[in-house]
Amino acid sequence: RQQGVLIDALREHGVEPTLFEPRGAFILVRHDNAKGLSAELKRRGVNTDARRCPTTGAEYVRMCPDFLNTDDELR
Repeated sequence: RQQGVLIDALREHGVEPTLFEPRGAFILVRHDNAKGLSAELKRRGVNTDARRCPTTGAEYVRMCPDFLNTDDELR
């Protein structure tokens, strides 16, 4: 349910997450400077990390809602 809230919020802001089915806890957002974006989000109090896909080289910011996050925090 929390992933759905986060996915909807991202889409409302024009960000299309990369969704795999089945997927685990993480939502991926492709970005050319994922490391830089992740650092900026961290500066703003949002915990994420950045990874490069080993097969394609594409960069992604990884987001994972925690059961302690409120819906407002996810938005």
